[in-house]
Amino acid sequence: MEVSEVKSHDELKSLVEKTGRAVLNLFAPWAEPCEQMNEVFDVLARTFASEEVSFVKMNIEASPKMISVLDVESVPTFLLLRFNKGDIVEENRLVGAKPADLTRMTEEFITSTRMSTEERIKKLLEPSIVLFLKGNRTTPKCKFSRAMLEILDKENIEFEPVNVLADDDVREGLKKHSNWPTYPQLYSNGDLVGGVDVVRELHETGKLREELGLTEVNLDDRLRELINQEKVMLFMKGNPQAPRCGFSTKIVDVLNENGIKYGSFDILSDDDVRQGLKKLSNWPTYPQLYSKGELIGGLDIVKELEEMGELVSELG
Repeated sequence: MEVSEVKSHDELKSLVEKTGRAVLNLFAPWAEPCEQMNEVFDVLARTFASEEVSFVKMNIEASPKMISVLDVESVPTFLLLRFNKGDIVEENRLVGAKPADLTRMTEEFITSTRMSTEERIKKLLEPSIVLFLKGNRTTPKCKFSRAMLEILDKENIEFEPVNVLADDDVREGLKKHSNWPTYPQLYSNGDLVGGVDVVRELHETGKLREELGLTEVNLDDRLRELINQEKVMLFMKGNPQAPRCGFSTKIVDVLNENGIKYGSFDILSDDDVRQGLKKLSNWPTYPQLYSKGELIGGLDIVKELEEMGELVSELG
């Protein structure tokens, strides 16, 4: 199916009504990220040409009234739309140049109609935290959904939103699935946490993050768990296949040449680990090599043990 371009809400509504669903690309010709995403969007339209879904684009600069109508804060923005009860309803949105996320969302949006309602609900519940609400993050359609969003924002909780107004089958089916008659509904790992009253009480008592499995792990406990992840653990810059500094490269070479099996952790991927391990081990630089939970040392000590023929025995 070719990509259609619209300039007004009426044109958009007419297209969505024909197929029942649409993926809308809101772009601006001056925005560089839009150029890349326009290409991705065109590929998706060709990929799903046989599906009953419209691929639509709108130059938001040429249609300024639609900025407020569609609540557009930046470009590119992509909306997944359904036609429901005589009007367009937004099911989900993606903001920014994220090709992989757009591809995933589009595939799930299109294939969802081939599933039963129960299968779709199970699919929607797959993310670790899901909020079923009326409306979306930026434009909630009821005060209870707005209150829920405010609580999650205060707690800085990431979640996957699902607009129940976009799909009557899901809206009614989830009530039976959860035995909970109202919206919004918050889920954690597939289990219902509750509505806004339950979530507000958990928030006020300081137990919401714990209920959602988001409690902070003590850093020292986490470091000790990492140190003992393998019998021999190397904390380095990068990974054994792609070291990110000369010292890490050299220590990987030494371990490989001596046939030593080891696990590794890239300290550039987590600054808490990078700084915390220096204090825990009282060792200021990287790489650091551990055996059976005990620090062996850095590159100089490892090379010295190798020269003395003691490296393999030291690592047990």
